Amino acid sequence: MLILGGKREDTGFVNLISSVYEELGIEEVIYFPGVVDDFYRALINKWVSSGIKIAADEDAGTYLASYGIKVDFDFDSAVERASVFVCFDRTGYDLLRANLSGVSSSKKLIILSPVFSGEQHAIYAEGIFKVPFESERAFCLKIPGGMDYSIAYFVKLLEKNFSVQEAIDRVKFLVVRDREEGCDFPRNSSREEFLKKISSNGCGIHISEMKMPAVMDFVYFDIVFKGPVDVQKFVDLFDLDGAVAMTNKKDMVEIRKVEELLRENGSLLYIILMSVSSIEMVSDRELVGYFFVTPHFCEAFNIISAITRYFFPRSSEERMRKVYSRMVKEI
Repeated sequence: MLILGGKREDTGFVNLISSVYEELGIEEVIYFPGVVDDFYRALINKWVSSGIKIAADEDAGTYLASYGIKVDFDFDSAVERASVFVCFDRTGYDLLRANLSGVSSSKKLIILSPVFSGEQHAIYAEGIFKVPFESERAFCLKIPGGMDYSIAYFVKLLEKNFSVQEAIDRVKFLVVRDREEGCDFPRNSSREEFLKKISSNGCGIHISEMKMPAVMDFVYFDIVFKGPVDVQKFVDLFDLDGAVAMTNKKDMVEIRKVEELLRENGSLLYIILMSVSSIEMVSDRELVGYFFVTPHFCEAFNIISAITRYFFPRSSEERMRKVYSRMVKEI
């Protein structure tokens, strides 16, 4: 796979993929920097030590070589070599499209990160829906923003695990973002299209947002079921899901420490950090609570999930589970 980097949105994903690609069975990861400066030079040094190969144009190659960093491929060679492209920069994406016309091998997969707001390509969320945009040379998928993806994953997990009698009637989410650090919640046709396709049983889904000082982004949820619900069953279905991290902490500052512990141990392969202590029954049919989200981690998870399914359609879930198990043991 070839990562077309840029503007620092790529760093979390490259850090994660460099630690798990061999375990997932991906043969080779190549990084093409959209920006080469002192910030990226230090990161590239670290990624190279993890086995990541580097592609660069002549100017970037000269700069990296002056610091003893070997460039393995030029851009054209990297494009010919890769089967999957992950794009974090529009300039790199345009360059890729121009180069694909000369590639004679089988169809490639192009993944657009959430920085490509407003793109009309099909939106992809692993386990939710998959309608790839297909051209003559490539499948093209756009990854939704991390907050959108975590909410969609939450809804689908509920719908998958509760019976028709217990089915969801309505679910409301209030997204709370850090006023200083939180990025704007995306408002475009792609997001609307994505949210329309979340629910398979037609339950009402409402998402609103607010900004306030917060230690990290979090989501209040309020769920009304069509029949009585077992709160233990609700907790268990999240506890058994490998993409959900659980904590009994309720205080925001303590939960931030849990998130930092997960990050320090390299366990970024989770979508939701659920506070079990926050879950309360309002009635026998309604419960409330909250979970925490680090959007960039969600986006990295979704990209890796899409890549694993593309390379290994029959064993992708098993490969992801092995990575979960290893990370849990380490923590």
